[in-house]
Amino acid sequence: MTILSQILFDGPTAPFYEAFIESGFAPAFSPGNGYDFTTKEATFSIGVSHVPIETKVSDVEEKINETLKTVIENGINKEHFESILHSVVFNQKLTKDL
Repeated sequence: MTILSQILFDGPTAPFYEAFIESGFAPAFSPGNGYDFTTKEATFSIGVSHVPIETKVSDVEEKINETLKTVIENGINKEHFESILHSVVFNQKLTKDL
């Protein structure tokens, strides 16, 4: 789930980053966005902050659903996926050596 969260949100080629931040729909993700396993029950949240006041909640929900549908239909950027996996492997090796 951590890897999935990174694939969907981290970096300029991530689907949600492109759909929300790059497009100008919202200037930032909400705090705690993505996968959080630090509590008794893990959560996966998708949200944005500082959206214009005229933006309706239903507009945000629709954008989330559209983005998920696009990911399902088109997959994810291969280079982005490989970059995330490389980072995970590197961090595991670094942690193991400590």
